[in-house]
Amino acid sequence: MKHFILTTLAAFFISLGTFAQSNLIVFSNDGLKFILEVNGVQQNQTPTTNVKVEGINQEYIATRILFVDGKTPALKKSFPLTKNNEVSARIVLNNKGVYKLRYMGETPIASSATSSNQTVINYGEEPVAVSNPVPSAPQQETASPESTTSTTVTTTTINAGSPANSESVNMNVNLGGQSIGISTSISGMESNASTTITETTTVTTSSNSSTSMPAAPAQPSGVETLSNGGCDAPMPSGELNSALASMDSKSFEDSKMTLAKQFTRANCLSADQIKRVMQKFTYEESKLDYAKYAYDYCLDQPSYYKVNDAFDFELTIDDLNEFLENK
Repeated sequence: MKHFILTTLAAFFISLGTFAQSNLIVFSNDGLKFILEVNGVQQNQTPTTNVKVEGINQEYIATRILFVDGKTPALKKSFPLTKNNEVSARIVLNNKGVYKLRYMGETPIASSATSSNQTVINYGEEPVAVSNPVPSAPQQETASPESTTSTTVTTTTINAGSPANSESVNMNVNLGGQSIGISTSISGMESNASTTITETTTVTTSSNSSTSMPAAPAQPSGVETLSNGGCDAPMPSGELNSALASMDSKSFEDSKMTLAKQFTRANCLSADQIKRVMQKFTYEESKLDYAKYAYDYCLDQPSYYKVNDAFDFELTIDDLNEFLENK
């Protein structure tokens, strides 16, 4: 009887976990192939135009679309999932010539179907291996001076024997503007018991051409970075409480905003902490202004949807979402 109860409970929890899952479909109608990331984890192994991810157990996800055409920038979007439903999103080109990921609708998983051109995969929490799916960074040329490298390897087994023949090999290879010279000589002693061999190899490389080095990424003008050089932990709760108390002591909204931006710029905050700061503002416009500013200082950006609870109006959430899509 005890075994039956345990088995029944296990089956119940397994079915409950399955019951809470969702599916996600991302597709492009113009033949633009892409790699899909969900919550920072790459899903499909081969670039394609239609991906269906099954068995997602999160209620809110952050997606990133990596294009392989060599010219289209990556696309980011975060949105909620409905349990037991299949959510569809399409990659579209807006009137400004920028690709966006647009929510198309959802349907119950029980009644969903799979199209013939669709790549179906189970949601993975570990990245898959992809062979260079994303175009490499721009290259810049730097001159390479002439260089010569010599390597000598000698292996000797001592034993009596008679002299054997000696051979010498010389090669000159040109690879992409580089001239490589290889010289090898082999001599030996033979006997009935063993062989003594000495091998010397000299490789000489010279070039007047240039080699490609990755270009250092340019820092966009007007973009602020963390003043403390980055951090891996949120602002200590005691310091945050003190900063929030200082905000409470200010009479004007502008003074609160100045203070909030000051301690945000000097720290990293979690999404929950940013929501607490937003709740100190009186006006919806101030909350939105701070939410836009604080995003770059948020440690858990995939959880940024939590700040929506601080807004009073749905339209403000839409404004913030549009801002995040354009980042």
